[in-house]
Amino acid sequence: MRTLSLNARRAREGLAPGEVEVLLIEVTHPDLEAPIRLSTDPTERISTDPLVYGTRSSWRGADPASEPFLFALLSAEVPGDMEEAPASATLVLENVDHAIAELLRTHVIGASAAPVPAALDPEGIVARGGLGHATLALAVSDPATVTVQLYRTAAGAAFDPETDALGEPRPVTPGATVTLVDGDATRASLLADGGFDEFGVWTAGSGWTVGGGQASHSPGSAGVISQDVTLNLGSTYRVAFQIGPHVAGTLTPELAGGLLQQGAAVSGTGWHFAELTAASGNTHFRLAASAGFDGAVTAALLYIRTPACAPAGPVEYRLAPCNVDNVSGPTAGPLSTLIF
Repeated sequence: MRTLSLNARRAREGLAPGEVEVLLIEVTHPDLEAPIRLSTDPTERISTDPLVYGTRSSWRGADPASEPFLFALLSAEVPGDMEEAPASATLVLENVDHAIAELLRTHVIGASAAPVPAALDPEGIVARGGLGHATLALAVSDPATVTVQLYRTAAGAAFDPETDALGEPRPVTPGATVTLVDGDATRASLLADGGFDEFGVWTAGSGWTVGGGQASHSPGSAGVISQDVTLNLGSTYRVAFQIGPHVAGTLTPELAGGLLQQGAAVSGTGWHFAELTAASGNTHFRLAASAGFDGAVTAALLYIRTPACAPAGPVEYRLAPCNVDNVSGPTAGPLSTLIF
């Protein structure tokens, strides 16, 4: 707690005298052509244009007529009366000039900035999913657009521009159609006749028949449909298969021959995905139907997943155009597609 002496309290609460205390400051330096003379009081108007106030005084030999002390904003931090407080005062001189305001009025914020690019036309963007990747073809018409920031969001998840951004903005050419790739576009399926159109490519086990664009299984006994493939020990393989007509039962993707590698048993119409790591002795891929599986598979894919592959499943893409200053315009999307 701060305690004021009686004399200090009387001085603070006493009537203000009619006199005005003025502090005059003279600054000299070898690099100055003449001393700088300042006053803390706008005693009189020294000039009208520019508008200048100051104090005329002969202090330190100044000529009151031609060498006035110009008014300046000055504040003081006086020593406190607290114990162990430093016995020093600080003068703060503010460098304020009317020319500063004139300079500010001549400056337009953003006058030299590049224009913000217009939103990309959603009708001019096509997203296509593939094996481990997706491609986005887009028409760039705005000359202000020099790069495009690409975002990928899992279908059904909330869009987060911080976590969904795919690297840095990608360069584009205004007035041209540009193709952007997300993932590894070099992947190819290792399965022959992934659409089940040919007889004899797949080995059909108990309850299975192949042909006409599907592999069907009748309930009553468990069975597998398989195909020989060359597998690399330790490599991770991504499996994608589509169940068409389905009444009951489950399907399980497997790498067989040697140590059996199994994915999760699934059911229901639509695409299903799994990742299996090849073990010693694995020589073929198969889909194992439960005894109660009553349905058909209409497509199957198998390929080596690389670190560059995009995640499998339904996704949404968004695109934001950016100018040369990396300022982005409105975001276009979402555009939905399926990555296998």
